[in-house]
Amino acid sequence: MAVTPATIDLIDCLTAEGLIPLAEAARRLGSTRRTRPVHPSTINRWVMHGHRLKCGRTVRLEAIRSGGQWQTSWPAVRRYLAAQTEAAAPPAAARSPVRRRREAEAAERELEQMGA
Repeated sequence: MAVTPATIDLIDCLTAEGLIPLAEAARRLGSTRRTRPVHPSTINRWVMHGHRLKCGRTVRLEAIRSGGQWQTSWPAVRRYLAAQTEAAAPPAAARSPVRRRREAEAAERELEQMGA
């Protein structure tokens, strides 16, 4: 099996950020439900299967296999959580037609005052 440049880049990135075992990532996350800590198998599931977003895209936790175990970095965990949070954020509110018209009229008046 050939090693791809993307894999080498991932290894370089995670190594530079500081590798941690998945159990350490689980400990750092602390408890999420009913004061129960995140289990290391949850972090492993994030690596192996990821999380499917509403848009259909799957986000996986970046990790590398080292010495028979998976390792990741804390910045990689943060990126994984940020991707989920960003996808779950409500979209920006669209302007109503009335608001859009009023803002266009105000901009037109401003341009007239500037002499444009």
